[in-house]
Amino acid sequence: MPHLSMAEANANPDPYLMSETTGYPNVSGNNKGVILEIRRERTVELMCEGHRYWDIMRWKAGKRFDRTFYGMYVNGVGEYDLDADGVTDFVIYDGTAPVAETGVSYMNIQDMTLTDKTKGKIVLHSNIPRNWDEGKDYLFPIPTEDRAITGGIITQNPGWNDGLDI
Repeated sequence: MPHLSMAEANANPDPYLMSETTGYPNVSGNNKGVILEIRRERTVELMCEGHRYWDIMRWKAGKRFDRTFYGMYVNGVGEYDLDADGVTDFVIYDGTAPVAETGVSYMNIQDMTLTDKTKGKIVLHSNIPRNWDEGKDYLFPIPTEDRAITGGIITQNPGWNDGLDI
């Protein structure tokens, strides 16, 4: 990786990272470009290490969870060699399932949601509604037992209702 030039990053912030739909529109100030580059780098370097959720919470970028989650692009029905070892790993079929082979995953195209109906990016969890609540979802609920022990001195976080009327 080339060294990050703070002056260049701040003079030319990445438009993709500044975008309302793809980036972090809540970043502002003199070091906007550098902050965006640090966030991009954390996303890439710490992938699958359990930091992403907490970064998004820390950066108050929870609206990102409202977005549609996409998987890989597929050309539709067919066999796929996902690890390029010359062996089929994944089969998308239409109609009757083929005879199963060991080590191969199968999926009926009728059970998938694709961006272009019969091909495209796989749309993940299309049946789960997404509704990020800025006033509530950055906070966890305070356990009911903790509130009850204090006789109501500790109040519940905004947006959460534990049923206590203390």
